[in-house]
Amino acid sequence: MALSAIADKIFNIKEGLRSSRKLPLGVGESIHSKTSHVKSLPWFGTPVGEEDDHEKSSGHGASDDGHSSIISHVPEGEPKLIQHHEASAIQLFYDLFFVANLCTFTGVHEVNDGATLKSYIGFFGVLWFTWLQVTLFHLRLGVDSAFERICKGLQFGVMTGFAVVGPAYKVDWSSANDAAFAIKAFKMLSIILMISRLVLAIQYAWALIHLRSYKRAILPLLIHVVILLITASVFLGLCFMINVDNTSRCLVGWYVTLGLESGAILLLAGNWKFLSFRRTNVVERISLLTLIILGEGIIGLCGSVQKTGNDQNWGPDIVGMIICGIVVIYAIFMLYFDQIEHIKVGTIRQQIWIMCHFPMHVTILFTVEGSAQLIIWRKLIDQWSGLRDGLAKIAAGISLSNVDDAGLQSLAENLNETFHSFYENFERGVNEMKYHPDIKLLHNNMQAIADLSTSDMTSPEIKNQTLDYIQETFASAAILAGKNMGVEAPHHFAHSDDVNDILDGLLDKTFGTVFTYFFVAAGLCILMTALLFVLGRRHKTKTDYANVAVRCFFGIGLALIATMNANDGTSPAFSNYAASPWMLPTVAIVFAVVVGADNVLKAWGKRAVAAAAARRRVDEEVSAWAAEA
Repeated sequence: MALSAIADKIFNIKEGLRSSRKLPLGVGESIHSKTSHVKSLPWFGTPVGEEDDHEKSSGHGASDDGHSSIISHVPEGEPKLIQHHEASAIQLFYDLFFVANLCTFTGVHEVNDGATLKSYIGFFGVLWFTWLQVTLFHLRLGVDSAFERICKGLQFGVMTGFAVVGPAYKVDWSSANDAAFAIKAFKMLSIILMISRLVLAIQYAWALIHLRSYKRAILPLLIHVVILLITASVFLGLCFMINVDNTSRCLVGWYVTLGLESGAILLLAGNWKFLSFRRTNVVERISLLTLIILGEGIIGLCGSVQKTGNDQNWGPDIVGMIICGIVVIYAIFMLYFDQIEHIKVGTIRQQIWIMCHFPMHVTILFTVEGSAQLIIWRKLIDQWSGLRDGLAKIAAGISLSNVDDAGLQSLAENLNETFHSFYENFERGVNEMKYHPDIKLLHNNMQAIADLSTSDMTSPEIKNQTLDYIQETFASAAILAGKNMGVEAPHHFAHSDDVNDILDGLLDKTFGTVFTYFFVAAGLCILMTALLFVLGRRHKTKTDYANVAVRCFFGIGLALIATMNANDGTSPAFSNYAASPWMLPTVAIVFAVVVGADNVLKAWGKRAVAAAAARRRVDEEVSAWAAEA
């Protein structure tokens, strides 16, 4: 008997059993009966909703089935679009590309001076505003169809292109080869940005074709298409203009174009009700992106924990700073998400709320990344302190006027023991660092010291030469320790022939940059939560204004701590504070105080509102009793 005949016979038997036993639908059904109810994916979809056939709002596959509605109460001549209330699967899938780009760029680029800081913010801005433009289209006009999926696939390719050019995104170069490599990456990125806007222009143009019967929909959609074509042309023109001499001006042209483009799109949404974001899931989409930024901070924190734990030797200061890093991330989460409201707050206020998330996300990113970097710096300071103490004792012994053979032997043994314990930090779990070129320099310096120790140590020249070698050896060891944890001096210091200059650059520039941007970002982060609190809260009470005042006070105070490094770290107060383990705990304590004040003021405000309501009820009852009397 053929297999098809057997399958049909089994199907008929199960159908009879289901009908005789009154089984629920789905039990005993064949594969063919199940798939017969699956809708086919349309080639082209329309964003217009129909009151009598709401199934068009659900679509297929990655759509918002059951989580969408149709706009009502729109002016005459404007279409009633399908509005999505939850993020679809394809939107979340697109966010994964944003996550991948951010993680990749953060892993490749270390922020160790002003140039790398500007590079980081610049690339993040290009990435963020591109994500915003794609999201704004999908929030209002996105429907699930084969055409839209093809366009979304092209946007996936755009995000992948960002990952390709990300490693070369630098605004400062150390050599002609680096400059040529960066210029090539910038030109490629201009083409990628142009492609992204052309794809969006095609999507808006297709929506215009669907909505051409609505008179009030033609002009705004046509303006959308024109804006995107103009920005695409600007990116193409900048591609041909980028060279070594005017790179900075072209990059400024990028950033200005991105800002004006987003501002124009949001202004259009405020003038036509059917393009408004008030009934969309824009709050959810922005909140999900905030979670992604916080997730990047968690990844960085866990990476720092892994780097500092290679030698399985965590002191109480390292453990405390790790806990403080968790407190900072958790506090940012609570300050942001506890204040989000989904009520209507007005079109203009909502547009400002959306744009304010770019500086908000930048401050979150640098706060959490700074927390991770300070944990690594705390570990480095501990390693350097132990090594410096050992070398100081050796140098003190060499400086003695009467050094006999036994003393020389003791100094040599102390020297070997000091560096042997230091080497152990690099022998566990970091095999790629065992043969780092700096180790060869370290061994050469140690061999030179050993050779000098067999010389006539009573000679002042030999003593001074030995002390110079010890100082140079410490600098080499300190630089190696930093590289082993992913911390390097800026390139104009790293290529110096003097290791002491490199160490000075590592301390003054790299650490100084981390210190400055961390405290500035942490303070601005609290201030941005205050601003978003004001924009997102429609009806504010006295306790709400008190909450904002508390956040502003502590935010400004944290940002002002960065002024301790105003004199390039020469201030004794800065040196003492930087050498202490209290930098990250200071920020963690401030964030914890702000969160505590936020919850106390909220509880106080609720009690005040409840008491006022109770007084009103009493007054109404007394008035009613007096009227009856």
